[in-house]
Amino acid sequence: MRLIKARVLGFQAFSDTGEVEFSEGINLVIGQNNAGKSALLRALLPVLSDDRHRTAETWETFKIQQPKVEFTIDVSGAEIGD
Repeated sequence: MRLIKARVLGFQAFSDTGEVEFSEGINLVIGQNNAGKSALLRALLPVLSDDRHRTAETWETFKIQQPKVEFTIDVSGAEIGD
């Protein structure tokens, strides 16, 4: 299986990353401190944690977007069988 592109919506500092494309082989994520490199990698985990910064008194679902990640992947026949 190969990740071709991803889009992160409403996760940590990302309101919308737009489509992030990955090339074959090794991909590097670079940027300054606090730019969202680790947040991007956490968003790509199989289970997206809903760790929006909030307090019980101020959190309301309709005001804070539910995090969402969209993937485009390439899967071979052998991986589907597993």
